Amino acid sequence: MLLSDGSRGRLPGLRVRPPAGSEEMLSRVLSPWAGAAVALLEPDSGPDRWGRVAVAIVSRGADPGRDLALNLLESGFAMVWPPEMPPNCRIPYLETEAVARRAARGLWAGAGSGLMDATQGQVLAGRAGEMVVMQGRVSHVGQTRRAAFLNFGARGTGASAELSLLVWRDLERKGWTRDSLRGQTLRLRGVIRSANPARMLITDASSVERVD
Repeated sequence: MLLSDGSRGRLPGLRVRPPAGSEEMLSRVLSPWAGAAVALLEPDSGPDRWGRVAVAIVSRGADPGRDLALNLLESGFAMVWPPEMPPNCRIPYLETEAVARRAARGLWAGAGSGLMDATQGQVLAGRAGEMVVMQGRVSHVGQTRRAAFLNFGARGTGASAELSLLVWRDLERKGWTRDSLRGQTLRLRGVIRSANPARMLITDASSVERVD
C-alpha cells in the first residue's frame, strides 16, 4: 500500500491472495478505500526488510471504524497468518475468515485454492514454498530431539507438519499430548517446506487449531 506521505504499508497477520479471475471483484472491494480518510494504527516495530511499515487501516469516513484487514478477510481475499499479529487480534480475524470460508467466498471457493486437504500430499507438494492452510485428521504423531511431527493420511501419501520443540511445548501446556492428538482433526497454517514428501513448517502454536 502506498501511503500519502510516500511510505509503504502492509497489513500484519494477513496473506492477501486473490483467486485467478477475481481482479475485478477485488478492485470493487478496495475502491472505496482509495483516497479515503483513514486512521493508521502503527505498532512500535520499524519497517521490514522491504521498507514497509506494519499498519492497521481503519476508516474515518462514511463507515467509521471499518477495518481494511477485516474487509479483505470477509470478502475471501486474504487468510490469517497468526504469528505476525497481536494475540488480541487473532480471534476476530479468525472468526471473520471462518465466515468467508463457510460461505465459499473468494479464495475459499475452489478446490486446491484455499483450505487444502492434508491427506493429499501430492497436491500440497505442488505448493512448496507457499503459505497454505490445510486440514485433516492426524494419523500419527512422532517426535525427535529437535522437533515433533504430525502426520496425516496413509504413510507416504499424506502431508506432515513439523513443529519445533518450542511450539510442541506450547501445545503441551495447553494439555495436548501425542495420544490425545491421534485421530483429531486439525487446521494448520504454515509454509510447505519440502515437496517429497509434502511437509509444512509450523513456527507458532497459534497456527494449529482443533476442528470440532
